[in-house]
Amino acid sequence: MKTYELTVIFRASEDEFTKGKQLVDELLAKQQITVDASQDLSVRMLAYPIDREEKGRYLYYEFTSPPETVSSLERALKLMNPVLKHLIVKKEEEKPAKKKQKPQRAETSESNE
Repeated sequence: MKTYELTVIFRASEDEFTKGKQLVDELLAKQQITVDASQDLSVRMLAYPIDREEKGRYLYYEFTSPPETVSSLERALKLMNPVLKHLIVKKEEEKPAKKKQKPQRAETSESNE
């Protein structure tokens, strides 16, 4: 099981957002994907119009899933009407930082003979 991040942009209207969020939640449950966190990032201006929409409502999910289910999830998201765009990214596992060792200086011995 790997951890992924999903960002979905829905149409800005409240009805479309509610319908789209419900569809995505049902899809995640149907695929047996464990949602660890979700956050509504509100309505934002899009960088460019998508399907004649200038604003979109962003929703962020963090979920755990086997890698095989991600491709079917992506296919299903492409077919959903309320979804303008989506992006699924594999989350990097945080590794503990390694301590850097200070380089040891070679001791020079000066002999006064």
